[in-house]
Amino acid sequence: MMGLMIPTEATVIPLYIIERKMRLLNSFSGVIFPGIALPLAIIVLKNFFDSIPKDLMDSANIDGCGWFRCYWNIVMPLSKTSLSALGIFVFTQNWNNFLWPFLALSAEEKFTLPVGIPVFNSSYSANYILPMAANALASIPIIIVFILFEKQIVTGITMSGIKG
Repeated sequence: MMGLMIPTEATVIPLYIIERKMRLLNSFSGVIFPGIALPLAIIVLKNFFDSIPKDLMDSANIDGCGWFRCYWNIVMPLSKTSLSALGIFVFTQNWNNFLWPFLALSAEEKFTLPVGIPVFNSSYSANYILPMAANALASIPIIIVFILFEKQIVTGITMSGIKG
């Protein structure tokens, strides 16, 4: 929970220094890697894995399953909805991220959409049509992902929710 209380802006400088030392700046991997491990993902998955009945794992062990087979044949099929919902949340959050790609990328051909759309607006004119059209087009992938995975999103939210 402490990871959720720290604002993203507070971690930008250490993250920038780490990526500079690893020579990941101005690359797609330098933008993708920091967005994979989110505190929200850890909390959602921990709550889900804690909700798997211990009796189910014990019965699988009695039947002769090792820890890897229990994980692969029991836990992974059960966690499919939580993992897909979490993947959609992480994708949406990283798709809309402006600050980190703005700092990590310097080449215009590698800009993400939230960083590249302001390039449409030149400093000499105030043309609002092109950025608005680009924003409308940039929202289409998120809408498609939501329409395709709506069932997994709702199921993942209800299965990983806090039980009262």
